[in-house]
Amino acid sequence: AGENIMTKNYNRNKYNCSKCGAPTISDNTLGMKCPTFDINDISQRIFDQFVGFLMGEGSIKIGFQRGAQGNVTTNASIVIALRYDDAAVLKRFIEFFNGVGSYDFYEQKDAVIKRQPQFRWTITRASDIYSILTRIEEEAILPFKKMNDVKIGIEWCQWRLSVGRKGYDP
Repeated sequence: AGENIMTKNYNRNKYNCSKCGAPTISDNTLGMKCPTFDINDISQRIFDQFVGFLMGEGSIKIGFQRGAQGNVTTNASIVIALRYDDAAVLKRFIEFFNGVGSYDFYEQKDAVIKRQPQFRWTITRASDIYSILTRIEEEAILPFKKMNDVKIGIEWCQWRLSVGRKGYDP
């Protein structure tokens, strides 16, 4: 009772992927959980600029949604959104990150207060988020609240990578 679902011991076999080091159910992942890029290939200068954009214009999101069968799923994402006319900056980061994630143009159609259209970059693969957030935790100097968000994101990724897509055995 009162046990945090994110820190519960799931009594599952836990390994570290031999390819990327991320926690997995088994060492037999065939790279399915490995990041789509090598975070160490990104230069310190570019990574520092990315962290600045993430902390200034982005967010680390963890959410829940109810599926058609009534089951509840959880997901996480890293999202950075800039004005449409600043899209070139995000497109450059997407190139450095080997095209990871998805991007789209977003415009509020029925908003009372009209806002500028946005170019939004979203990273949703848990192994990619884990790779980015662990480097941020190791290298970035952030305010307590932002670093706490990073640590919560890392904890979520560790949980998701350790239990797989089907969830956990209660």
